[in-house]
Amino acid sequence: MPHERMFNIDIHQIVSALSVSILPLLFGIICHEVAHGYMASRFGDHTARMLGRLTLNPAAHLDAMGVLFFLLTALVGPFTIGWAKPIPVNPRYFKKPVRDMALVALAGPVVNMILGFLFAFAFFAFLIIAKQTLSEPGPVFGFWTRTLQYGVYINFTLAWFNIMPIPPLDGSKILMALLPTNLAWKYASLQRYGMLFMILFVVLGLFRMIIGPLAYFSSGIAFGLAGSLFSLF
Repeated sequence: MPHERMFNIDIHQIVSALSVSILPLLFGIICHEVAHGYMASRFGDHTARMLGRLTLNPAAHLDAMGVLFFLLTALVGPFTIGWAKPIPVNPRYFKKPVRDMALVALAGPVVNMILGFLFAFAFFAFLIIAKQTLSEPGPVFGFWTRTLQYGVYINFTLAWFNIMPIPPLDGSKILMALLPTNLAWKYASLQRYGMLFMILFVVLGLFRMIIGPLAYFSSGIAFGLAGSLFSLF
């Protein structure tokens, strides 16, 4: 029965996924938010800087609903995802509010994609260092290889997830910049249903069907590029 499969939870698999995903996910979502704040600051809005949000300190960014969503996605599929408290942005300080807001929104996913490639390079660098220093692989080696691998997947997952045009995700702000003003305002009004949209997105399997293939494809490119480079050593 479908409902029986839904509650057939593999606790060992969940704990394993959480153990290797928590560090790269935390790093990825914090860098994502800091990128928004930094870009906003470049355009004249220093709100995030004044509130102490341009920091990698997790205490300044953790969000209860983001943590809950992280646990929910760990229960229903192979991917885990969450978010931090949104960086406050005041477009009144921008010279070109529509364009600048879109670029601020785009900064987060772009940073996650960059991190995805960096984690792939770190993965192969770690393999080379481990090969030269370890006599045989152990649990610590296994933990860090899986964590670095997951760092690639999770950052591309964060990038593609956030770029989806679902309010209040970054993709919705980018799309609003491209829509006529009247349509943009109507579209922005959907933000009040944002949490419902995201829960349905995961529960209905759309997260796995749409974001999963995109994340795997991007990760394959990152691993392929990093592997080609390190094969020269």
